[in-house]
Amino acid sequence: KLHEFGYKNSVACMGSSIDDKQMKLLLKLGVIIVVCGDNDKTGKLLNQKVYNMCYKFTKVIKLPMSKYTENSIADLDNDAIFELVDDLDGIK
Repeated sequence: KLHEFGYKNSVACMGSSIDDKQMKLLLKLGVIIVVCGDNDKTGKLLNQKVYNMCYKFTKVIKLPMSKYTENSIADLDNDAIFELVDDLDGIK
């Protein structure tokens, strides 16, 4: 969904599946990493996993999905997407 709103450097993970190779590719970009896992146990595990793997190398922000929806980013309506995008634009 973020791609649809112009965030071309967004990545979608299935569940909490992200490995060292994928993480190294993200770190090579040299950008702030914003992780926003689904609002379930697996999504929260993904948020923590990404944070634990990356915080020593770059800024990592765990964006709480619960602020936008009870479920997942796929369920967001346009108003919620715009709120999330506004929050992303405020990250420096």
